[in-house]
This record gives sequence, C-alpha cells and structure tokens, in this order.
Amino acid sequence: MKIVHPVFGELTFNNGWTKSIKLNIFKKEFSVEINIDADEDAVFDENQIKAFEFFFSDIQNCVTQAENGIVGYYNSIIDEVIDRLDSDSNFGQKLLNAKNNPSEIFKFLTVKQIMIPMNFDDNTREAGFICDCEWDIENGVGIKYINEQISEIGFQDILL
Repeated sequence: MKIVHPVFGELTFNNGWTKSIKLNIFKKEFSVEINIDADEDAVFDENQIKAFEFFFSDIQNCVTQAENGIVGYYNSIIDEVIDRLDSDSNFGQKLLNAKNNPSEIFKFLTVKQIMIPMNFDDNTREAGFICDCEWDIENGVGIKYINEQISEIGFQDILL
C-alpha cells in the first residue's frame, strides 16, 4: 500500500510507513530508510509530523551530533567489548586501534534507518538513527534525539 502524505511525501507500508533517502553521515553516503511508526490506516501523530519537520530542517546538525556522540559512546564502551573477545582476536586489536579515531570508528557502522516513533507527549519530538555495528552485531546502535538533541546512545531498542 502506498500513500502521498503532505509532509512525509510518498510512503509505502512495510511494518510502518517507509521511504528511502540518501544521507551523508559517518563520512559515507548511505541509502537510509525513514520509518514512521504507524498502523496501516496511516493516522500519524502530530508529534511525528513535527519531529520529521524539525529533524530534517536541521539534518546536518543532527548528523554532526551523531558523529560526535558515537565517538564518545564508542570510547566509553569499547574496553568492555574487547574484554569479552578472545584474547588472541585480531578484531579486538582493530577495535582498540580505532579508539579516539573517528574515521576508523565510523568504518564499523552502517546506518539503516531513521526512526520516527509514536510519541504521546505533546511537547516532545522524537527521532533517531538505527545503525548496525560490527562490535555488537546482535544489538546494533541507536542514536535517540528528543527535540533535535541527542538524549541517548545505546542499543537499537531505545528506538524500537
């Protein structure tokens, strides 16, 4: 099923309303799926519309925040991640060598979605990036924004 929304544009229903865009983030261009969480009836919350408008009106600032935030997050968790790996792991050394090196950290990430979840607080605009990452294949990384400011970086489920 497809619709054309006055703000979101053309969307296809696929476990939420989706469309693909190209986005430059983490020093690469990704084809990213925008996923607006709603049922097949395509009734969107006003907060989702506002979140979409504000997020994309200042997308470059959101990208910059994500790039800076992911470096801090990576540096804060990577020692623990490495401790869980086999001590002879070449991958562990690769992860350690990337610490404090944004270009190397970014190589471990693939941005998959921009999520605009349902939100029932009239004063809150919520959005975020869902990424796959090589250091935690099972959980990935989520970068959650509230009112266009990063509120949390953690597992993908912070946005799901």
